[in-house]
Amino acid sequence: MSVLEERYRRVLRLLPASYRARREEEMASAFLDGARRAETGLDEQRVRWSRGCGWTRRASPASRCTR
Repeated sequence: MSVLEERYRRVLRLLPASYRARREEEMASAFLDGARRAETGLDEQRVRWSRGCGWTRRASPASRCTR
């Protein structure tokens, strides 16, 4: 088990035990998959979108997305 997984599972302990018993593996695998995708650059499109035309820029009518 990696350090990242250990830390994430420690955070999951804050959830109620009955919920965690049903969902812990699913949540941990989704989190770790996302971390792997970010590490390998597979989420580059999402990162590019959030930097350029994310909802925070659209919230203000004065700012414009120039892409």
